[in-house]
Amino acid sequence: IWSWEFVDTGAPQNDAQGDGLSFNINYLLVDIPVGGSTYNFVIVDILGKETVVGTDINGKTLETVIATDRTGRFSLHLPEGTTITTADGMVPSRISLNTANASSLPSGPPGAETVAVYNLSGYLRNGTLVRANISPMSEIVVGLDASALPRGSTIMGLYQLDSGSWGRLSPISETTVTWEVRSYVGNTGALAVFAA
Repeated sequence: IWSWEFVDTGAPQNDAQGDGLSFNINYLLVDIPVGGSTYNFVIVDILGKETVVGTDINGKTLETVIATDRTGRFSLHLPEGTTITTADGMVPSRISLNTANASSLPSGPPGAETVAVYNLSGYLRNGTLVRANISPMSEIVVGLDASALPRGSTIMGLYQLDSGSWGRLSPISETTVTWEVRSYVGNTGALAVFAA
């Protein structure tokens, strides 16, 4: 039920009288889990496209979800039963993948050139930035524009910043034709693609 109410302020305020008012109201429809389990959800935002991931109260996904960006070149695969929590067991309300500024991060491995940098971030409902753990590790796909690669270079892989240094994430596959890197990620943090 939606209502529109004017509060008496003692001054003219009904400028809309005789005109029209319009509202955009968006609804999210999801299946409620059976068996009376408590339902929760995490919004996964991949470069501006949001996907809702249903979880139980402990952050365990209720179904397999593949969150993608609008182009389908970036994605995060969350199989049913994947747990998304902070170190103290809280369930984040949001996971976001956004482009980042390479100049604010440490340089990559020796001889490497930075091709692309991203922030995979977790947030609580109040907007607090948190490190979110994903267990078991889930597949992340980064599809690159070939023009972003230095001429004559080879992709070294997808790396994640941990304790001030870059570590290569376990690769699933790397495709040089489409410049796609698939790796496993176990927590949020800065990500980078390096080339040599």
